[in-house]
Amino acid sequence: MKRLAQIITASLLMLSTSAVVLAQDVPTSTIGSGGVSFAFPSSLGPNVNVVQYPGDDPSLEQPGGPLPPSLEFQIYTTTDQPVDTLRWDAQGFVTVYSTADFAEYPFYQDQHDALQSLLQAQTPLEDFLSYNSAQAGPELPFVPVYPAAQVIRAQARYVDTGVLQGVSYLTVYRQDASPFRASEFVYTFQGLSADGSLYVSVRLPVTAPGIPEEYPADFDYEAWGASIDQYMNDTIAMLNAASPADFTPALTTLDDIVSTITLDAIG
Repeated sequence: MKRLAQIITASLLMLSTSAVVLAQDVPTSTIGSGGVSFAFPSSLGPNVNVVQYPGDDPSLEQPGGPLPPSLEFQIYTTTDQPVDTLRWDAQGFVTVYSTADFAEYPFYQDQHDALQSLLQAQTPLEDFLSYNSAQAGPELPFVPVYPAAQVIRAQARYVDTGVLQGVSYLTVYRQDASPFRASEFVYTFQGLSADGSLYVSVRLPVTAPGIPEEYPADFDYEAWGASIDQYMNDTIAMLNAASPADFTPALTTLDDIVSTITLDAIG
């Protein structure tokens, strides 16, 4: 734990206002630790916790399975968050894994293999952008592994930054079926380093246009459930038709975070 605290302290000292600006002249901050660095909009939060997670015992039984070793950057809007553990309530995450570790974590190896196959085949991403309640559709690669379903995918595209190759898209993970709220969407990038030795997962919150934040008290769940396929596919079509600037933050701003990621090694 002492070593972990030293890593975090050193990393937070590297958080600073950057001269670099992202899309639409968004002021940014930069953070670096363990050979990984990136820039992000200062509006996302003034605090970044950096956690060098040693990994769970591969035999651990828990929802989603055991977590492999990782270097995780957790972006917060406040400065009073604990810095000695993985948390799930941050404003955004950038997590870096060594792909060599996945051999002991089958759920993660499966996601890695799916991403690698997707990139090699350049499978049309439109194949993933539909919903059918009678048949589980193909999911896009995503880590960390959540104990929930990847309900929706939209705005999917391949990304190649020169440092990373992967796919970015919008998604929502759920354990139930219900209408979406505007603020529950997640922008994610899932990618591999050029040499395949590192897996990078970026997860950032995004507010989607055209979707209410709350539903009326008299909402008819049964009527909604009877037309769930239409609702889901209409939502996907609406999200895909929206421009990047219609989202908050703009999708181009989030894309630019990915474009600033540099990798050396996990320290």
